Amino acid sequence: MSEHSELNSRFHENNDSVISNLKLIIPKYYFACETSDDKILNTAQTYEADLPHSIEALRGELNLWKQFWKNKSEKADSSMEAFKYASMFPNIKCLLTILSVIPITTASAERSFSSLKRIKT
Repeated sequence: MSEHSELNSRFHENNDSVISNLKLIIPKYYFACETSDDKILNTAQTYEADLPHSIEALRGELNLWKQFWKNKSEKADSSMEAFKYASMFPNIKCLLTILSVIPITTASAERSFSSLKRIKT
């Protein structure tokens, strides 16, 4: 299997929806969506093998996560900031790690600019 096809199989086109759903773990976005738990749980099934505990444990963690952030005046607005508070929530910590390392863009635009530069010179 070539490197290119391996990368395509690992980082497929649905990264946008994965990122959108996992982003809901971040407290700033968590409270803005009524269906946050469902979207997070559905997306977490993709990464179930990577989670330290079951999806049911994640459901419980999400309830505690909500209670933890509910009364805080300042809500974390990035995965790295939320990660600082996730030590008591192993599944959430794992999902925040995944969110932080998922590629959010490709280098195709960079490659096309490089190609244009070579053609121009």
